Amino acid sequence: MTRLLSIVLPLLFLAQAGCGSQPYPAGLAYPARTDPIVFQLPLNPPDGPPPAGKLDEFIAGLNDRGGRVLNPADLPAEQKAKLQEILGELFGTPAAPMVATGDDDGREHVERLRLLPDTLTAGSLLYKKFCLQCHGLTGDGRGPTGQWVYPAPRDLRQGIYKYVSSVGSAARKPTRADLHRVLIVGIDRTSMPPFTLLSDAEREQLVSFTIYLGLRGEVEYRILYGLLSQSDEMDDDLAVEARSLLRSALRQWVRADEERITPKMMPTPEDPNQRITEAHLESVRRGQRIFANTAVGCIACHTDYGRQARYLYDSWGSSVRVSDLTEGAYRGGKTPLDLFQRIHGGIGASGMPAATSLTEEQTWDLVHFILALPVPSMLPADVRGLVYPGK
Repeated sequence: MTRLLSIVLPLLFLAQAGCGSQPYPAGLAYPARTDPIVFQLPLNPPDGPPPAGKLDEFIAGLNDRGGRVLNPADLPAEQKAKLQEILGELFGTPAAPMVATGDDDGREHVERLRLLPDTLTAGSLLYKKFCLQCHGLTGDGRGPTGQWVYPAPRDLRQGIYKYVSSVGSAARKPTRADLHRVLIVGIDRTSMPPFTLLSDAEREQLVSFTIYLGLRGEVEYRILYGLLSQSDEMDDDLAVEARSLLRSALRQWVRADEERITPKMMPTPEDPNQRITEAHLESVRRGQRIFANTAVGCIACHTDYGRQARYLYDSWGSSVRVSDLTEGAYRGGKTPLDLFQRIHGGIGASGMPAATSLTEEQTWDLVHFILALPVPSMLPADVRGLVYPGK
């Protein structure tokens, strides 16, 4: 029942939001961040998800569980006001969003990422109409509906994303195609619905505005983090620091499209009625052995192939349930390429490391096993006996 409500309620809000939304008031400014910032996660995993409507309290409670959070309320009033002024100069307002870099390279990146004011203004209106009720005005994931669903809507402000097709660190950015795909198909087993009724042009405007909110939120987050943690790397001039952070983030977004995980594709049966060759069954066998190999690490988190509920902290300080792979629900996409990218690149924000020690062939073996895992008839008899004893 809880899962059903987590899907139905946001859809009701979406239906209401889509009727006659008005533009933002010209004088409306983005509010300053007030919720806690994760400095260090606890070593011991959480027992379960945050209580409904208590995400900020759950994150603040990390202090009592061996972690540490930083409180934006501890920032001196003068620094708070200065930071808000700088963010306004760089990013404008909800009614007039912009990305002002102040240099030629930055402007080139802005154009390449389609972050010009007209596009952002159109995207802002669409965001207000369809996204704000879950993701919030600043992209914090704390809209009126977002606080009552699990998993919580994405908080864009740290510049961290889960389901990306680019290589790099845990903070790597998605490509525009990654964000567009989410708008087309949604995210399985969450309250994020598909927006198939929007045109491609409207979805691209939403993608641009999502990147914009990520840039703005990341600059704010990194400055707050530096000031509250008293980092020696912070520039004394906050305006200079903010522009430097913005240029760095823009470069990361541009690089994402240049550093995509693009393996050589392998034929992969995805239908139990499709003819399955002995060569593919052997690949599934190898994949099961890789999955069970403690040196690789899959089985450590996906205990009993994920059927034993286990939670981990994510980078935002919330908790995430390790996927039950026997259910066949993959939030990052269910195509063979989607799974290859998740395995090879990892999901750093959820604690899933990149399996870079595997060869491309071994990664495909693991993909073939995971795709066959929910369908006993697609598993070789010996593997089926291991996964589904008695069947």
